[in-house]
Amino acid sequence: MKNVSSKSAALLGFVLAAFGGVAQAQSKDFLSNPYLEVGYMPWSYTEAYSGKTYTWDNGGAVRLIFGMDVHDNVAVEGLFATDVTDPAVTIGTYSSSANWASTYGVYAKPNIDVAKDVNLFARVGYAMTSLTASPTSTRSRTLSSDSMSYGLGASYKINKSISINGDYMVYYQGSPSVVSGYTIGLGFNF
Repeated sequence: MKNVSSKSAALLGFVLAAFGGVAQAQSKDFLSNPYLEVGYMPWSYTEAYSGKTYTWDNGGAVRLIFGMDVHDNVAVEGLFATDVTDPAVTIGTYSSSANWASTYGVYAKPNIDVAKDVNLFARVGYAMTSLTASPTSTRSRTLSSDSMSYGLGASYKINKSISINGDYMVYYQGSPSVVSGYTIGLGFNF
């Protein structure tokens, strides 16, 4: 548990240092572009165990992202996500579920405008994920680990302050587990 706490503290420190250091190094325009994204995410969890692959689908999560532009085509972001509904899978006669406690991370977001009000982007970063799953009636797995996290998406500006966003993200990928999902949401520019 101490190891998880130290990793969490290090990740939080990295996020704060990234936002603070970049904000200090940039001009006044840097601080004029903060944004918040709120989205709903159906998610799935896949785990390999004893030569079999188990997939829990149809979970639901809420995700919050706070970001700031550091350049016309690059932003830095902090992310928090947690589930609101747990996915379940029936394995033989055993009904199994997974619970995604949380994910938080820091990302670089390169992006490009491809048409008027349409923006394509990638996210590359580092995230800490905590979840519990039970692939068999006699086995439960608690995952609390960090990994690289990445994804692709698009954004459409409704007006100067509001956008519709969609993306696909891999939040955790490590042997033998993967946590991923797509998100549809709204972005608010301040």
